[in-house]
Amino acid sequence: APFGLTTDEIAHSSTSLDLSNRELGADVSGVCDALRAGAMAGCREVHLNGNAMKAAGVQALCEAISAGALAHCTFLALYKNQIDDVGAMALGAVLRAGRLRAVKTLCLNSNEIGCAGVAALATAARHGALASLEKLSLCSNAIGDAGIVELAAAASCGSFASVKYLVLERNAIGERGMRALAGAIFCGAFAAATARCPNKMEHRIFLECNPAPAKPVHEALDAAWGSAPAEFRRAPWGRRNFSLVSAVGIVGFV
Repeated sequence: APFGLTTDEIAHSSTSLDLSNRELGADVSGVCDALRAGAMAGCREVHLNGNAMKAAGVQALCEAISAGALAHCTFLALYKNQIDDVGAMALGAVLRAGRLRAVKTLCLNSNEIGCAGVAALATAARHGALASLEKLSLCSNAIGDAGIVELAAAASCGSFASVKYLVLERNAIGERGMRALAGAIFCGAFAAATARCPNKMEHRIFLECNPAPAKPVHEALDAAWGSAPAEFRRAPWGRRNFSLVSAVGIVGFV
């Protein structure tokens, strides 16, 4: 069987499929053919991490998804696959077309996605494609301010209202991007991520190891929780001049 897969291995993956670290490469025809044939039709978790799929592999996967595969998938992990903007744009297009509506967790961390790629995902979100999404991991990519501005704009339209965890650590986010996120949060975006936990306050928008510190975002979160000084809560975002300091410690997310 190609890529070390067996017919039984695919056929019996009714709810969860883990093909991580199989050296699939950009040629994922074996997996895609199985998907098109209706294998794993009810699969809810798909792990294809660490396969160096690159843009070509993601495009092939998206073609299978466009044909109706993975309609019930709620967890899709594609990290460590050397996916660039072209691959992310292909994923954004298939999302915008109404596929993967059930996805709640989307892991694209440790790739090569930049501003154009994340903008494509944001555009899909604006069209309601990610209404069910709860966890979005884009850490360890190459996303800069322009991409974050697009993400924040989509969030301001309510496109990420269900997202509880947004992971953007180790990217290329500068002060402009941080303030765009802060402005979106201050205006009520990311409602699920900014909701106060029952027993504690917990940052669920993760921004460590970016060029600009994340203090504006954390202060916007504090304001959303009602724990910021009164003068901050009253002032529209952008009217105060915050000094930037190092981000607070952040809990990791897989």
